[in-house]
Amino acid sequence: MLPQLWDNIVITVDEALFGKLLELKWTKQEYEECLVVRLGGLHTSLNFWKATGQHMQSCGLLDVWIESHILGPRNAEQVLSGKSYARGMRTHKLTLQALWRIHVPQLLEFIQQEDAQLSEEIENKSAPENLEDLIPLLASTRFRELMERFVASNSNPNFKFWWEYMQMIQILLQFIHSSPVYPCSAGW
Repeated sequence: MLPQLWDNIVITVDEALFGKLLELKWTKQEYEECLVVRLGGLHTSLNFWKATGQHMQSCGLLDVWIESHILGPRNAEQVLSGKSYARGMRTHKLTLQALWRIHVPQLLEFIQQEDAQLSEEIENKSAPENLEDLIPLLASTRFRELMERFVASNSNPNFKFWWEYMQMIQILLQFIHSSPVYPCSAGW
């Protein structure tokens, strides 16, 4: 019998041990209720990259990476299929940054039209010496509501498609950042 120090024991393992620990959990009654087996963050991330790649299949992203010399053809295929963690992290973050560079001026223009006071606050706090004050402003409900209205007001299907991609990458970056231990190659 296991000691009752904890209600649950959480074990994070790689893909090779995951199945074996699940079998152990299912065969031993004392482990069934207290053992929580969790797939490691690396494999979760790779599976997320793969799902993102399947969603983005045939949209031209692969061609953009190759033509911009970010990746070669073989490496681009590996990133899109979720087989290369470090390259995938770098490539998707570069793509996310490029998309934000396109959308930020549009967003700022929208904010200027909808809430001039907020626009002025953002401009004042965007100076390098005020960046600590900018973060709470961008996390505010007021800004988030304007951001939601910005996305909802844009009826262009191309914008919606790429915004969805940006959201997927941001979800993964938040997951990686929230993991207790994440690989140094994440470049966070």
